[in-house]
Amino acid sequence: THAVSGYGPLTQGPEVRVLVDDDDTRAVEASVRTLSLEEGGGPGSYTLALRTDPGGAVIVTPSSSNEAAATVSGARSFDSSNWQTPQTVTVTPVDDADADDETVTITHAVSGYGPLTQGPEVRVLVDDDDTRAMSAVEASTRTLSLEEGGASGSYTLALRTNPGGAVTVTPSSSNEAAATASGALSFDSSNWQTPQAVTVMPVDDADADDETVTITHAVAGYGALTQGPEVRVLVDDDDTRAVEASTRTLSLEEGGASGSYTFALSTDPGGAVTVTPSSSNEAAATASGALSFDSSNWQTPQAVTVMPVDDADADDETVTITHAVAGYGALTQGPEVRVLVDDDDTRAVEASTRTLSLEEGGASGSYTFALSTDPGGAVTVTPSSSNEAAATVSGALSFDRSNWGMPQTVTVMPVDDADADDETLMITHAVAGYGALTQGPEVRVLVDDDDTRAPPDVQPPRDTKTPPDVETTPDVQATPDVQASTYTLRLEEGGEPGIYMLALRTDPGGAVTVTPSSSNEESATVSGALAFDPSNWGTPQTVTVTPVDDANLEDDTVTITHAVAGYPGVPVGPVVTVTVTDATIIISAEEEEQGIPTAFALEQNYPNPFNPSTTIAFTLNKTQRATLSVYDLLGQKVQTLVDGMRPAARYRIPFDASELASGTYLYVLRTEEEIAVRTMLLVK
Repeated sequence: THAVSGYGPLTQGPEVRVLVDDDDTRAVEASVRTLSLEEGGGPGSYTLALRTDPGGAVIVTPSSSNEAAATVSGARSFDSSNWQTPQTVTVTPVDDADADDETVTITHAVSGYGPLTQGPEVRVLVDDDDTRAMSAVEASTRTLSLEEGGASGSYTLALRTNPGGAVTVTPSSSNEAAATASGALSFDSSNWQTPQAVTVMPVDDADADDETVTITHAVAGYGALTQGPEVRVLVDDDDTRAVEASTRTLSLEEGGASGSYTFALSTDPGGAVTVTPSSSNEAAATASGALSFDSSNWQTPQAVTVMPVDDADADDETVTITHAVAGYGALTQGPEVRVLVDDDDTRAVEASTRTLSLEEGGASGSYTFALSTDPGGAVTVTPSSSNEAAATVSGALSFDRSNWGMPQTVTVMPVDDADADDETLMITHAVAGYGALTQGPEVRVLVDDDDTRAPPDVQPPRDTKTPPDVETTPDVQATPDVQASTYTLRLEEGGEPGIYMLALRTDPGGAVTVTPSSSNEESATVSGALAFDPSNWGTPQTVTVTPVDDANLEDDTVTITHAVAGYPGVPVGPVVTVTVTDATIIISAEEEEQGIPTAFALEQNYPNPFNPSTTIAFTLNKTQRATLSVYDLLGQKVQTLVDGMRPAARYRIPFDASELASGTYLYVLRTEEEIAVRTMLLVK
């Protein structure tokens, strides 16, 4: 607190609150939060230690939430001599009579450690060894993925219990035109535990459809059991018909140059195929004519040209180019290409400044307004003060086709009120007659009160908004600015760089340098300084942001600031926030500790079927470039989940299908040496 004497009736100054963050937070730290045990198997363990010197005796007492499933060893004692030394807690699984897996929570009561009375919880997963179904045929997998015309696949079968005699297991394919299965397997008391292989051979058929085949297993001689497990075989057709576009999005400028993309077929059509582009809005963009493919040129990309139309409105347009397909089997529609047409006639009311600083009882201030485009008629802009007791504003401005580009002045007069408070008010601008635009920009007015008490030997601070060597009129305060094309950027770690544009709002009258700077160059780096002068101040220049592939598994947020030199009154530019998303998700620390995986694998998504999200797991056995993409049954890519260099590890990637329709989708994992394909079912 601050006692004041000799300053009129003021006897107390402001209070300043000091927050002292203690660096010795008490905590009991466990080496693990999850433990997996087998019922009837050996015990497991973890360690406990204190984070800080307790200054006395501390007792930590573990307790099991279900001693019928798992018991825990007794209390652990810590003091100033051993608080940092980890002590072991042993958890012993109990062999109970039921056949249920159990989840047990180990809590830790704490005494003698200040206000801390509870330590962390450790969850124990006890896998039951009393499976209900004793007689069963066990398969090494329930799903098999094969390529039509490719190599065969296999899985193994074995019995769970000694049959006491001869058992025959006979595989059978639900669709032998798509995949065949090898013959019957024989088991008896001498080999019932030895896995025997079933070979599945994909059939190269004439259609272009993926196939799903079910292999059933008839069982004879194994008590009451007559059917073994089903194995689902996914046969990826090698004749998938698709029309492939080089891009799905095209950005054009109204009245500017045309753009293009290319089309090709994915398979030999065996005849003539026609692909006909069609624009959803020919008043905004037109597309060139039909493309012809046959067996001689189906792999050769052909171009579709899109021409933006210079229309009379001031609206950006989004146009969809569809593609009718004829002569290519059952495929009648190709992919859609979205065209974004940036209008060159954007309506806007432009203010010379967005902030005005005035002195209460002092001179008025002003700023100017003009229109960005010819309005084609009469337009009225009416300023309005949010607090007329603090500042009043002049009347409405009138624009038409003869003066729309000529700045008109708005005058703001500060009011000398009786209080001693600084005031902040907003000047809004109602717009009438300018198409859909009904509101212009807001101008913030800061009114510095002239009744504020200050010590007699301290002068009021100088207004730093106007440099001392620059002359300005008393009632006009120009506030130049640096404008960015965006203030947020989202990039993928290890992926392609992103860009944004910078330009000056006004002629600087000399050389200006804008220097971008990254707040965290370990997450994203930024390109160098930009130079502006009276010849190019309004021309946007590019800043490139490159995401860095770091070692952690976290998304990063980077702030790009901009130091400005040579631009009177503007020491800094805008702030651009960059989010760098980390695409790598390692499933768990326990699995990571098991070492480098030895095999490449793509697992079945879980859950499946799903709505609307699921998780895809895969394993890389060495550092390499990996791509994980999702396709529909027409072969059109709907999303890329992973694309870039990845270290050897097991990964779990979330997939959100909220914007997709129900149906079967393929997900494909590609590396430099291998490829794997699986299907998943979205049910909404």
